Amino acid sequence: MEDYVVSNQYQAVLNFGYFLNEYVNRQEKPDKEFAADIDIKPAVLSQYINNHRRPPEKFVIRLELHSNGMIPALAWFKLLQKIKSMKS
Repeated sequence: MEDYVVSNQYQAVLNFGYFLNEYVNRQEKPDKEFAADIDIKPAVLSQYINNHRRPPEKFVIRLELHSNGMIPALAWFKLLQKIKSMKS
């Protein structure tokens, strides 16, 4: 994700939901359990994964905490900003 964020390339399929889905799948637990781990409802997680809802700052910070800092919130924020700037 970090390599993509700093690159000059934009690929619509490499969106927040794509990377979130990859992260969730690597946890090797059901979406419902992952959602409980980060204190959101499974339906809300699904909306983030499917890009039907933009995640708030609080959620992005929870992702960093959940990954024990391996994926910094700043990387998620840069990804969201890249997508936003490319759509403009």
